[in-house]
Amino acid sequence: MFSLFLSVLLFVPLAVADDPQVTITRFHNLPNRLFYFEDTPVILIHDPVSLSVQRSADEGKTWSPVDGVEKGDAIRLVSHPHNNEMAFIIGRHLTHWVTYNRGETWQSFETPREASLIGPVLSFHAEEQGWILFQSVACEDTGWGKWGSGKTCWDETYYTTDAFRGDTKLLLAQTSQCIFARSTPAFTEAPKNLVFCVAFDQSQKPGDGGMHSFRESRLYSSDDWFETKKFVDLGIGKKARGVVGLGVVSKFMVAALRADTSRRATGGDPM
Repeated sequence: MFSLFLSVLLFVPLAVADDPQVTITRFHNLPNRLFYFEDTPVILIHDPVSLSVQRSADEGKTWSPVDGVEKGDAIRLVSHPHNNEMAFIIGRHLTHWVTYNRGETWQSFETPREASLIGPVLSFHAEEQGWILFQSVACEDTGWGKWGSGKTCWDETYYTTDAFRGDTKLLLAQTSQCIFARSTPAFTEAPKNLVFCVAFDQSQKPGDGGMHSFRESRLYSSDDWFETKKFVDLGIGKKARGVVGLGVVSKFMVAALRADTSRRATGGDPM
């Protein structure tokens, strides 16, 4: 089965409008990610079956595979929400790619761990556009246990301050999610370096089966790249465990908690 991409180009010379020009491009698979670089004719699409990325520089009239990324290596395509020049291709293993010129050229970069594909892989700072958090997965052999031979895995968060031009550094291990306080322009009053992480007790690795219990998760913050960290008081004392999600809604940052018998959400003051 083919997917069709229709590019409609409208021209309005003087006061007379020509008929729209339609170009049809056939793809073997339906793209699961398609985005324009805003106010430009450049489009990127991701094919989730062939694991490849294609680029058009003329609003979809013609297409070509991006340079430097082999078919079968592109797991995800991620746009930078605050920079109209950057995008990222997440690779199968430790190699990934970034463009600084709207996909015209791509540069590879390495990460110490493979990307975690549960939830967002990258989190961005609204003002410092080179500040990016990378969610990864770490595993170790567990040998033989009650579930047989296997691995124990957990997430770790790394960070870059130069959009992956240099090395990435470990932010915090045993995490499930980290975001910048200034992840949107609405949070200009928050400290620039402030980061929130949903994390687990680092002295306890996941149990058999490679899973943390949600009861162990808590919300932490740091303004020094987690050289020091602070437990975030949600106003419910020791019950502030079981954090299962963190996000931004309007001018609020919202933490979602799950109890043994119910689910709840708690929102703090506006940032």
